[in-house]
Amino acid sequence: VVIDDVTAPVADAANLADIIMECEVVASDVPTPTATDNCGGNVTVTNDASFPISTQGTTVITWSYEDVNGNISTQTQNVQVLASPIANVTFDDGNFTYDGNVHEIEVDNLPTGASVGYSINPTTGQPNGAIDAGTYTVTATVTPPASAVNCGPITLTATLTIDRAPQAITFDPLPVASLENDPDFQLQATASSGLPVGYTYTYTAPAPPATVSASGWVTLLTSGTVQITAQQPGNDNYLPAAPVTQPLQINSEDTSAYRVSIAGEVYDNPDNEIYYLIDCNGNKDQVEVAFETEANASVAPAPEFVIGTPAPGIYRQEVEITSQDGSSTQTYMVIVEKAFPFFDIVEQKFDNVLLVNNDPDNNGGYKFTSYQWFKNGRFIGDGQYYSAGENETDLLDPDAGYSVLMQTEGGETLQTCIGNVTLEFDFSISLYPNPNESGRVLNIDIEDYRVSSTNPLNIQLFSLQGALVKQWKTSNNTNPVRLPDNIASGVYIVSCQVGNHKRNFKLIIE
Repeated sequence: VVIDDVTAPVADAANLADIIMECEVVASDVPTPTATDNCGGNVTVTNDASFPISTQGTTVITWSYEDVNGNISTQTQNVQVLASPIANVTFDDGNFTYDGNVHEIEVDNLPTGASVGYSINPTTGQPNGAIDAGTYTVTATVTPPASAVNCGPITLTATLTIDRAPQAITFDPLPVASLENDPDFQLQATASSGLPVGYTYTYTAPAPPATVSASGWVTLLTSGTVQITAQQPGNDNYLPAAPVTQPLQINSEDTSAYRVSIAGEVYDNPDNEIYYLIDCNGNKDQVEVAFETEANASVAPAPEFVIGTPAPGIYRQEVEITSQDGSSTQTYMVIVEKAFPFFDIVEQKFDNVLLVNNDPDNNGGYKFTSYQWFKNGRFIGDGQYYSAGENETDLLDPDAGYSVLMQTEGGETLQTCIGNVTLEFDFSISLYPNPNESGRVLNIDIEDYRVSSTNPLNIQLFSLQGALVKQWKTSNNTNPVRLPDNIASGVYIVSCQVGNHKRNFKLIIE
């Protein structure tokens, strides 16, 4: 009896249930079905699927049931792969403006049960956020719900940008300042950011009417206008502010002459009457005058002018200073005196009288009423003339400096330069040989003058230290004298005097 098994196994379930999973289906997710063979033998069950199945949609797998005699039957089953529950999560870039608060970006469409973790680069101390302006990369790691057993986390990145904020400066108009009455002050401009405001300034005058420090301290210097600009350059979080400029007008009521220069001579803070005497060593026909005042004060006739001095006399120039604001004036008087050259107004009579020329027709038009004579600066007389004395031997001193003050009928006092007289009947003297030696003869000869017993020649020999070494007295015009035998080598002084006439010589002893 031959029994053949020609019937394939029969599946136990008429239809296999669909397998529905998210992300993928692995072999363990698909239960192996069973089948029964009519002969009761073992049935081998296989399928044609390649696991895992990750293609979204429905995949049909075929199950094969084979008995021990090679009879095969098949059955199909649907395997459906669904998208991950976090597949629709989005993570978009975020752009903000700095405002001092924390700004964050977050994922959208996060399903229930899913979770997310953030990190940021560069780090800010916040997992997903920043305060300061800048560009940051935020990474979001999204983990699906626990029910999505076959789904893994996904990583998303987005850019967080915080732009620098704009700012504005508030700088109110500045009131007009008074140079004399208002103190130096601090500017008060502010920036909406709260950042400190800095200052610069410009001016068109040759010198600044005021100085302004970078921090805003204003120091008033002169009248004028200063353009002050407040600025804030911004920082990492704020854009630069638009600069704001305000003019500062400084007015002055100052009418002072700070400094006056007359022919190069400087008078600091002068009195209202400024006197200058032209140096007798220079015959100036004019002098330059310069007034230094508050920068914008006006000076009449001019800040710089010339006073002509063609002849001896007193010259005046009134100067009026008007303050910059026009509120006040002050008057100064510049007085320049050109002294007489001594012998332009004084005549020498013989060798002992000096006389002031008081004839207006030939002295420049002056009529004098009083006089003061001086010798080497010492008062010696108050007449129109000065006499050295009544005797023949009373002579003017050729080594002295004479001068005279003269008052005019109008009350002005004029003066002369220092004069040195030359005696018309003076004598000349010669001394030889020079150098000389101790014990030798020294010749002393007088010319143009008569020496007599009543008007003798006195000769004295002094050391340089003033010690008297030897002296002689003679009534002759030609005088050989013998030097001491023990006189030491060196330089000595020989003094020769006849009446008021005196001459000194250096004598070298070898």
